[in-house]
Amino acid sequence: MNERALQRHLKKAQLLQRIEQQRELLADERQNWLNSTQTLDGGWQMARRHPIIVSASITLLTVYALRNPRKLWRKGQWALLACRGVRYVNQMLRAS
Repeated sequence: MNERALQRHLKKAQLLQRIEQQRELLADERQNWLNSTQTLDGGWQMARRHPIIVSASITLLTVYALRNPRKLWRKGQWALLACRGVRYVNQMLRAS
């Protein structure tokens, strides 16, 4: 009986140590995740603080898209190209 209790106690200690290691790993990963998503979270919080402005912007964009779908498509392609260009320039500046 004593040996069983000792084995149970040893196994419990090992499990608690494993749980502690997992908690530390999760805390580190959480910090990495928060650092990675910081800009997205900031934008989301701004949108949550100003719902009227966001809904008005979406409405205007929808009306514009319904009236001029080709222009919106071209502007979207241009915006994507500009975004890629800025990203490329930033990468080149960081590399040098």
